[in-house]
Amino acid sequence: MPLPFSDASSHESPAPQTIRRCGPCNACCTGTLRLEIEGQKIERDHPCRHCTREGCNIYVARPAGCRTFTCGWLTAQSHLPEFMRPDQCGVILLLDRLHWRSVPVDLAVAVERRIPAQTLAWLIAYARQHRRPLIYQVDEEWEGVGPHEFGQALRRAVAQGRRLW
Repeated sequence: MPLPFSDASSHESPAPQTIRRCGPCNACCTGTLRLEIEGQKIERDHPCRHCTREGCNIYVARPAGCRTFTCGWLTAQSHLPEFMRPDQCGVILLLDRLHWRSVPVDLAVAVERRIPAQTLAWLIAYARQHRRPLIYQVDEEWEGVGPHEFGQALRRAVAQGRRLW
């Protein structure tokens, strides 16, 4: 039986235009997201070798994988306010990477080990107010906000070992 979640790569959409700049934010480079750039595995406690406190030291000439990645805060259609920049709020929000019943799901990945309480409260309130399914991380566990059936589907996916992002 196929999982009720589908990878967004099966839902083609135009690449978003960025209207914001990373600036000093380097949350995606610090190991928050599991990536492989130029043969280097980037994961918790193993940041990209180009990552500095000021940002990426090769930003202008960064690899293709970095150029094509856009966090939810950077996308042109971002619903996130300025204070939700990942290095300021403690979360990287991934938009349209996952779908449930053809509905885009927001996926919140903690920059550190846990999403700060104020950020998590904002995300949950926003998800409920706008009826946007949300998956978020609490330590190494995943929780969800959405209809009851969404929560059931999330628990099944996690129990089956499905990688969410």
